[in-house]
Amino acid sequence: MEENKIFEKACLVQLSTSIWQGSRIVDQGVIERLGKNSDWIKGRKYLINPELLGPIKTAVQQARKTIQRYALPFPITSIYLVPKESLVVIDEALQAFHDRFWEKVEHFNDVYGEAIDEARDFLGDLYNQTDYPEDVRKKFKFEWRFLTLSVPEQTSVLSPEVYEREKEKFLTMMEETRELASITLADEMGKIVSTLTERLNDTDTPRTLNSSMFNKLNEFLN
Repeated sequence: MEENKIFEKACLVQLSTSIWQGSRIVDQGVIERLGKNSDWIKGRKYLINPELLGPIKTAVQQARKTIQRYALPFPITSIYLVPKESLVVIDEALQAFHDRFWEKVEHFNDVYGEAIDEARDFLGDLYNQTDYPEDVRKKFKFEWRFLTLSVPEQTSVLSPEVYEREKEKFLTMMEETRELASITLADEMGKIVSTLTERLNDTDTPRTLNSSMFNKLNEFLN
């Protein structure tokens, strides 16, 4: 696939998220002095019950998995290469996850005060009020944007030498992207064919062909 074909048919999706960690590193000397070995203090101290942040993390994980269903590998973390015809579907899905994310954040914020009180009892001497943000909602973020692909352009900001270097780096990245995509697609195709072969070679049940067996193959080809 030529570079301009990638530019015409694909774009990038960048998903940026932040979740309050709800934990801090504890000095090993402090742990040894306190002699504590609990679920709340193991190298790090949990500032609140970590299960309270679970639904928020799940929303982010599900959002990333949804994008990955349409994406090919891209050599920059948190950026996905997707076909342009999938952008509407991806945007609608991310909007739904965005709403779910903030719904879970609001629920967490509602119980935040109670969670701090619980932490005070569990942490004892390690409890520190300054560890807790006054407005914890500012510690969360869920944003995305679409980026078009293009070769870097010559500008007055870049010297000719820097421009040529950046252009070469970009084209090298595109070549790496194509190689990663080819490997991924070949692997996925191999898995689909292998599954069909196993079903056809199954001697314990009658070997029949039906349309449902080829659904994944058709989806893949589409």
